[in-house]
Amino acid sequence: MFEVNENAKKTPLFVGHGTVDQVVRYEWGKNSYEALVKAGVQGVFKTYLQMGHGSCPEEMKEVSAFIAEHLPRT
Repeated sequence: MFEVNENAKKTPLFVGHGTVDQVVRYEWGKNSYEALVKAGVQGVFKTYLQMGHGSCPEEMKEVSAFIAEHLPRT
């Protein structure tokens, strides 16, 4: 087990993972995300079917929306 500091717990987390990632197995990404949530990190895990170790337009759209939602407004 590991500890997550309070600042990390306050920082929203977005994890996107492809189901056919050739470098980081999907299960590893999902398990890592679940360990962080169990340690107190708040976030979202998105699955992208048939995406490998890269990104896709759908993921980039969702990342942009996530950032826009969580950035402080000035």
